[in-house]
Amino acid sequence: MSRFRPRTCAYAAVICILASLTMLVSGCFPIELDVSNGMILIARAEGVFIFDVKSGAVTRVMASAEKVEPVTARFSPNGKDALTVCKVPGEGFDDTFAFTVTPRAGGAGKEIYRTAGGMYVAYSPDSKQIAVIRASAMEDPAFKQKIPELVIVPAAGGAPRVIAKHVGPLARWYADSKYLLVFDISKKGEDGRFDGTLSAIEVATGKMLPILSAATKEGAFLDISPDNRKALFTALSVVKTGGTLPEPKGSSLKLFEVTLATGAVQSFDLEPTCAIYSPSGKQILLTLPPTEMSFDTVSLQVADASLKNMVPVATDAYKPMSMGGDEVYFPGWLDEKTVFYFHHSAVYGTASKNTQLFSVGTDGKGRHCMQPQIDAGVAKLAGE
Repeated sequence: MSRFRPRTCAYAAVICILASLTMLVSGCFPIELDVSNGMILIARAEGVFIFDVKSGAVTRVMASAEKVEPVTARFSPNGKDALTVCKVPGEGFDDTFAFTVTPRAGGAGKEIYRTAGGMYVAYSPDSKQIAVIRASAMEDPAFKQKIPELVIVPAAGGAPRVIAKHVGPLARWYADSKYLLVFDISKKGEDGRFDGTLSAIEVATGKMLPILSAATKEGAFLDISPDNRKALFTALSVVKTGGTLPEPKGSSLKLFEVTLATGAVQSFDLEPTCAIYSPSGKQILLTLPPTEMSFDTVSLQVADASLKNMVPVATDAYKPMSMGGDEVYFPGWLDEKTVFYFHHSAVYGTASKNTQLFSVGTDGKGRHCMQPQIDAGVAKLAGE
């Protein structure tokens, strides 16, 4: 089960960013939530919890411990386990992260991997493998900085394998669990530009199968459709594999959709920070520039698969000015008719801020704040 919309049978909404490639010293994970059959998996200071959207019930997967900080979590597609990722004491300057498979009902977990510089993690649809993006241990001479690399870890435990270096800090599983969609970086340019190819990598061999050449930069994003036929991604410019990349027209990331089998691409006059396929693939959730001047919000809109007939569903979705690691917040799909997003509001005076989780219908109706139920459930469990 992947995030927010089903890759096989579970809901997941997978969003991503080609997060800042200039801030990989310590490693970091974006703020995003896994969803499975109306259940949201939440990592927070007190531990990792499951929130039942329909009933409002909160159950605990694991409690935090001294010097152990939960940072993210993933539902296993088999419905039995959850993968928890916690920052733990380590050596050196980089943050160290422990990856543990724990029963969803709680109980003793099994640590399967530990690494410095962790950035992203995703379960394979068959629940047998974990894809981890981490910063390289040393600076790459060609890039003069640390660059993300892709590691495959057996979910049952076992030796990890580095199958790719020089990739963007996101990997998207194909439904067959044999391939991952990645951005394979070949060159660093000026002003934070990175050239490379959108590619399918064969997990067993590490062989890259280029789909399209592109130039990207910090904040770039990609998502794969539930049927694995298409992918949405943002880039400065694109060209068929083997061609010469045209110079970008401006510095903004534009939205493209590529047919994965042929490399045929369609461009859109849109500049979203993310664009996410719905569980059926018939709708797309977009975060677009705000309608009014704002430094920390985006407009949340839902469109049909052709990216027409857009419906504004929220104007106050949180997007902090920083675009690196823990300062990235992603919305997602609860089901085909409902999306969720983060909202940032003042709570004491104007300076003190509080991040809250909201749901809203794809028609813009039924806006609901889920945060009070989540907080009350966590507080009750913490007091037991």
